[in-house]
Amino acid sequence: MLLDVRAGSEVTRPGLIPPGPGGSLTLGPETIAIDEGGVLWLFDQAKSRAAAYDKGVFLRAVALTDVPRGARGLLVTSGRIYLRIVDDSGTGSSELEFDATTGRLVRRADLRQGAATIYPFERIAFGSVRDAQKGVADLLGHDAVGNRYERNVSLQWTQGQCFSVIRRITPAGIDLAEACFDIGGPAKDYFVARDGAVYQLEQLYTGTALDRFAVTRVMSPAK
Repeated sequence: MLLDVRAGSEVTRPGLIPPGPGGSLTLGPETIAIDEGGVLWLFDQAKSRAAAYDKGVFLRAVALTDVPRGARGLLVTSGRIYLRIVDDSGTGSSELEFDATTGRLVRRADLRQGAATIYPFERIAFGSVRDAQKGVADLLGHDAVGNRYERNVSLQWTQGQCFSVIRRITPAGIDLAEACFDIGGPAKDYFVARDGAVYQLEQLYTGTALDRFAVTRVMSPAK
């Protein structure tokens, strides 16, 4: 586990957006990234920032203004922070690139107008396990050598069974590795690193209150 942190007002903790009218849900961090140095980043939407942690210890935060709630696909690389804005259908509508030191907006690409992606490499914006369909694999992404990463879930999960199975598959279709998880909460995001390591963000509850966030490396780098 790379991070296990509770929400709070302190600068070291992520924030929460309380439910609004109409039955909306409490919102916290929903997307993660691992940079080249192994530093973990959260998009802390409640505090309009990207927060960096190393071995579970808070390092710093970068203020990101005017980023809509629900932005996904966090990527931090080469001194830049990337986020994707999605519409109600889950389709990417625009992409944002920020300076990772100052938080200054560097570029914006409107995908609805046919603009090309500004991400330097693939980053699939994951939705939620709640969106999963029985027998249909979720594509999580690819590593630098082209291995594909997929996830299957059991919609009728019981204690002791695999809730999620993540597979590493070669370009030739050979199943190289599998990881089985017996977890009780929905994964909010997966991040496939360039070396093939896979990381998972979970939202955790105390009773019915969302108040905790955990990031785990669920698959080791490819050999």
